[in-house]
Amino acid sequence: MKLKIFLLLFIFLFCSGCEVEYRLVIDEQNTFLESFSLRTENATEDELLVEDLFPYKVFYDDPDLGDYPEKLDGVAYYATEVLKYGLHYEKKFQYEFINHQFYRSSAVRTCYENIYMSEDANLGTMTIRTSSKFLCMESYPNLTNVTIRVHVSQPVITSNADKIIDQEYIWYFNQDNYNKGIFLTIQNDEVKKVEEETSNEQENHSSYFIVFSLLGIFILFLLGIFIYNYKQRNHS
Repeated sequence: MKLKIFLLLFIFLFCSGCEVEYRLVIDEQNTFLESFSLRTENATEDELLVEDLFPYKVFYDDPDLGDYPEKLDGVAYYATEVLKYGLHYEKKFQYEFINHQFYRSSAVRTCYENIYMSEDANLGTMTIRTSSKFLCMESYPNLTNVTIRVHVSQPVITSNADKIIDQEYIWYFNQDNYNKGIFLTIQNDEVKKVEEETSNEQENHSSYFIVFSLLGIFILFLLGIFIYNYKQRNHS
């Protein structure tokens, strides 16, 4: 199967009445584990899914793969796994991002024009916000429902989730309610830790500056006394 398309295009082109579930796990170290799966509904889709060897790139702004299922050096790709359930198949996709890589996710940027990530070191928070329209519902009419689940290890300050179950924040999209974005602000210890380390470094630099300044003044004072005594002896 030689298609110059991203995974979600494959889903929407071949699924009828397709439903997609997307999961994201954010841990204390600010890693983002992204996973989603495609389940088939008939024999034709089974065959396409099993035979599909096309490598799907992780970052939307990485170079395109071209027309053949070959991987490019320096480009990251989703780890994939095909499993059989009942009479049909499921293909899973997964990748773990470090903090400031996630906004480049191909999966997210396929359905949202933009995703924004910001940190407030004073409050120790991290905010994730998308643009205001889930474009995939508009572009692919065969897509009926999408569920997005975000599991967060640290406390959430605010969100616009449709439902919250324990530490999992859930958004539901269908053809009638896709004009909404995602908003999530997390209490983030890593952000605060970096700020505290930076503050400590600045305090240390300030302390060194004061010590060396006082030492310099003391040396100049001694030098002044030496010069004064030297002149006094020469005048005698």
